[in-house]
Amino acid sequence: MKFIYPIAIGMLLMQCTTTKNQESISSDSTIVDSLSLSSSAMENESESGPAEIIEEPESDSLAVVIEKAIQDIEREFGSMTDYYTISSRFDGYESGSESTWYFDKSLNLKYAKGSWDMEGTEGTYAYYFDGEDLLASIADDQYQEGSESTLIHKGFAPIFGFTRSNNEGAEGVSYVYESAYTTSNKSAKEEFSKLLDLIRNNLDSAIVNDYEVSIHIENVVNYGIDVTQKEDYSISKVLFDKLIKE
Repeated sequence: MKFIYPIAIGMLLMQCTTTKNQESISSDSTIVDSLSLSSSAMENESESGPAEIIEEPESDSLAVVIEKAIQDIEREFGSMTDYYTISSRFDGYESGSESTWYFDKSLNLKYAKGSWDMEGTEGTYAYYFDGEDLLASIADDQYQEGSESTLIHKGFAPIFGFTRSNNEGAEGVSYVYESAYTTSNKSAKEEFSKLLDLIRNNLDSAIVNDYEVSIHIENVVNYGIDVTQKEDYSISKVLFDKLIKE
C-alpha cells in the first residue's frame, strides 16, 4: 500500500464486524477443504517448539475463493446508506492522493478507500475492519513495467490471501501469510492515526459548521520551479467532536 504525502506518508485504521463474511467463508468451506490445506510438524531447535509447515495450494483455486469472499465484503459494506466520513486530498508536484474513511451511526470505523499517484505509478486500496483490526484489504498498484494486486482476508488463516502480479506480460499468483496481514493491519492503523494528527495540527485553518469541519492548506514548494501544493480535509462534525476535540 502506498499513500504519498510529503508532509506525512499515508493516512488510515479501526472497527467493524461482519457476520455475513463469516457465513461466506463457511459456505465456501467445502471448496477450501478440497484444496489440501494441510500442515505438518517439524522439529525446531528453538524453545518455541515444533514449527508449522503450511502446504500451499497447487493452483489458484483458493485465490478465487478468497476473492469472492472479499467481493461479498465490498458489497455488504458498500451498501451502507447512513454513515459519517473523514476525507483527505493532496495535490503536489507529480503526485497526489485521496482517501475516505466511513463510520457507521455508532461511530464504528467500517471501511476506507483511497488512491495515490506519483511519477507515472498509481494505485488504489481499500481497508475493511473487524473491531480494531483489519478483516480484509485490497491493494492494486500499476507500474510502468506491470501491475500487482494483493488481497488479504484474515478468515482464511493460515493462508491470509494472495498476490496476483503481471510483470512485463508474465502473470502469476502467490499466496501470502500472517506477516503480510500483520504488516497491512499495522499500516492501516498508522495511516489513520497520521490522518487524525494532520487534522489536529491544522486546526487554525479549520472552518466549522453544524455538520462538517473542513481544512484547506496551500504551500508553495520549489522544485526548480514553484509548485503550489494543496491539502484538503473534511470530517463530519460528530466525528470531529469525538475523535479530534476529545
